[in-house]
Amino acid sequence: MVLTDKAGKTKVVVDHDDEGNKLLGPNDIALDGKGGAYLSLSGPWEPEPIVGKIVHVSADGKVKVVAKDIHYANGLTLSKDGKLLYVNESEANRLIQFNVADDATLTERKLFLRLYELGEPPSAYPDGVKLGPDGNLYIGE
Repeated sequence: MVLTDKAGKTKVVVDHDDEGNKLLGPNDIALDGKGGAYLSLSGPWEPEPIVGKIVHVSADGKVKVVAKDIHYANGLTLSKDGKLLYVNESEANRLIQFNVADDATLTERKLFLRLYELGEPPSAYPDGVKLGPDGNLYIGE
């Protein structure tokens, strides 16, 4: 990921997290409204091991792992007030939710919904997720 300033000049090249690992399988991004962003890292296209994660990239380019063990981290979106982050776990056919702390860390991971609860078949594969202007979550499949 390359961060640029308002003039379009390269500011920071981000290719590793704060644990020294390469950003493997970057997938989706959600701006935090404070100059930073959350990024889903899916990992390899394999059912095992579960290595997906979420990182937060601050406005100054610092990358911090904020969630691990996401089963193919895919789409993600923030609630309108920025207090909740929703993440698709595509290989697990579900949407999970985190509380967002003031320092951008994620807490209180919990299951938000499984697609079959909406009448989708067990093989449904959640892809992107976005918050609509109406306040509803929309999940791509």
